[in-house]
Amino acid sequence: MVVLYNRHGESFHFSSVGWRSILNTAMTYGWKPAGTAAPPVPLDPDCPLGEKNAWDGNYYRPQGQTALPKDAEELAAALERAAASGVGLKSVWRQFPAFCRNRGFVIEAPPASQALTGRISLRDEIESHRYQRAS
Repeated sequence: MVVLYNRHGESFHFSSVGWRSILNTAMTYGWKPAGTAAPPVPLDPDCPLGEKNAWDGNYYRPQGQTALPKDAEELAAALERAAASGVGLKSVWRQFPAFCRNRGFVIEAPPASQALTGRISLRDEIESHRYQRAS
């Protein structure tokens, strides 16, 4: 499961397969991934200060990395080209370009409470695909 958050506190949820499908569709329709900005450095007392881990710019592994505004805008444009050409995007995915245009997003794993239980019902997963606005 992948959860995306934008600067307004809105979230968009995808299954891992769904997220890969979105990225692959966008690349098919002209998106050239710029690479993500590295996630914040974890507060690990065992890691020496100043030691940096190399970041590969990936989008696939939800680790707290950031898709920057220009890249997210280009992702949105590619998905709109896909939809205009007749690619049958799932209805909830059609709202995703508007989400992307809110100046980028952070790519995360689900909250720890869901990860610990490892039990997300199909109904919960379907509901989580809805474009949500935080109160």
